Amino acid sequence: MSVAATEKKLRSSILAVICYGSVYGVAYTDSQILHYIPVKASIVGLRNHLARLQKRGIVLVDKQGRYKLKSCTYPSQTTQEKNWQEIVRSAQKHTRLLRSIPFIKSIVVLPQSDERSIRIAVIALPARLHLARLLVEKFFASRSLENSQKKQIEVIDTLYFTTAGLRFLDDFGFSDLDRTICLLNAEPIFGKKVWQTMLEKNDYLRSQSPNYIWPRNHTAVYASSMRFLDSYDDRAYRAFLRAMANKKEYRHGGALLRIRPDVIIADPYAEKKKLLAQRYAQTLQKIK
Repeated sequence: MSVAATEKKLRSSILAVICYGSVYGVAYTDSQILHYIPVKASIVGLRNHLARLQKRGIVLVDKQGRYKLKSCTYPSQTTQEKNWQEIVRSAQKHTRLLRSIPFIKSIVVLPQSDERSIRIAVIALPARLHLARLLVEKFFASRSLENSQKKQIEVIDTLYFTTAGLRFLDDFGFSDLDRTICLLNAEPIFGKKVWQTMLEKNDYLRSQSPNYIWPRNHTAVYASSMRFLDSYDDRAYRAFLRAMANKKEYRHGGALLRIRPDVIIADPYAEKKKLLAQRYAQTLQKIK
């Protein structure tokens, strides 16, 4: 690839990240943008492009060094950060029982949660995924999460992986960028080293974020040899697969349903994903 083509791809990638943030009302610093772009670059080169975009009147930078589209309005970043920390603290407080289960190795709060809802990922040992799913579903069915004002927080989405399952990444979210930023900004409330090790081992994620600096905190997780639970998880997997296949909300082209022994991603809310993709595309088109 020529230098001109590389520079054009870098500029487009920078704009894509800033436009993506505008969809959710979030602005990013230059170091965050560098982590999210799928192009190998230096912070100096990135800042040069950002300076040019400022001169052209496309982006502006706030007092905290976060870059925003000049044509878009953003909610208070302080309020957003406060709401996010509230969600994480609530999840930490109300999931102590789940964290005591030996074959659940990590629980992660995913971004795009808000003050009244939460998205989580649960990481279990191999051959324990569906047993973990059953326990997590029963746990949230019997109790609810609350924030500091005693307002209920709804669990709207739960992804399940085994400690080997994230190496094959399914197409959740509406784009490569959506998946990358979601995973890199996820907040582990338990099993941080397990989660970080899984992300770093994921070839897809590494290719999408070549400038991300991975922490040196590798950990190894092994499955136990309890044949009874292995057999139970296999039966539970097949029963769950049959049950989900019969649900009407997953019988349309936009729904995402991935059920395997190593991963469960069930997302029937295709319309919301489509709207987000449209907003992102429209925003990107306006500034080109």
